[in-house]
Amino acid sequence: PIGPGEEWSWLEAYGLLEADPESVHGPDWMKAKRAVEDELDNLISYPDLLTEFEAGQEFSEAPLVEVLHQGSGWGALELRRRERFGITPFCDDSLIFSDESLSQEQFPWINLLEKGSFPASDPGKPSLGFMVSIVWQDLLERAVEIDSRGNWLAWFQLGLMRYHAGDVRGARCAWEQSQKLEWTPWSARNLAVLDWREGRQDEAADLLIRACEEVPSLLPLAVECGRCLIEAGRAEQWLNLLPIFPGSIRSAGRMRLLEAQAALSQGDLETVQRFFADQVTVPDLREGEVSLSDLWFAYHQQRIGIEVNMPVDDSIRAQIESKNPVPEQLDFRMNISGDEMVR
Repeated sequence: PIGPGEEWSWLEAYGLLEADPESVHGPDWMKAKRAVEDELDNLISYPDLLTEFEAGQEFSEAPLVEVLHQGSGWGALELRRRERFGITPFCDDSLIFSDESLSQEQFPWINLLEKGSFPASDPGKPSLGFMVSIVWQDLLERAVEIDSRGNWLAWFQLGLMRYHAGDVRGARCAWEQSQKLEWTPWSARNLAVLDWREGRQDEAADLLIRACEEVPSLLPLAVECGRCLIEAGRAEQWLNLLPIFPGSIRSAGRMRLLEAQAALSQGDLETVQRFFADQVTVPDLREGEVSLSDLWFAYHQQRIGIEVNMPVDDSIRAQIESKNPVPEQLDFRMNISGDEMVR
């Protein structure tokens, strides 16, 4: 653990090291260690590293000569907060967080810091910046009690802070209050997430549908809505909802996958076959995710079940999976048992 105000510094060097493989991979650990150390010293010795480290200490504390790039304004905002409350700055003069870096993302928080109120914004547009730190939550909690009680955005932001702090009930109350003041797809979405995680899929789906109708051009929202509707057993409704989304959203890989999953549940094999034929790329697919392989097997099971006009039991399912291996570009499964990957 690093103590308050304590500072650790170190230097790292990167490069290609080659050593005698018999020594490095042999049974004698000390011999392997010496072989690597000897080659490492040939590349860069410890005295050389120490010299570089000491030089780095000198220039890291030197005054700034030229600004090459301005970062975001959050650092400048934090400096303002510390100055206002008489707290020691988090950096010395060698680092510059100027007011020039402040943008529209920080202005509501500057207003909260300096005037004690959180300004509202257009409810049809998402908030530009978010804070979850407890010190800012304390400021906003006081603001909604004194000067921002009727502000939908203040309550929306407060809900995020409460949720991040583990106060789920308080977050729900804040978002519900925000909705009473001004219905927005943003609070609707957050309330839907709470419903979804608490097992109320239908309530969550209804909120997400309305949110998507308000902002159909927001891909993450559309994806959440599709997942929720399919999970709630309302795949047909998801398919009927797809036309509200612009082409750029409908053609996204994850949206195409959700469409194929919903279509399969409705017996629409043609849509699923087209998904595979188009070799759709799902860029947000995570390693180990089995959505594509599950869809592949489920498609072939349903197709063959129709062809043979009989239900597919476990023995037939195993044969189908053996005769219809998952194409490499669709297979993100991780576990292997024997010659076959296990889903």
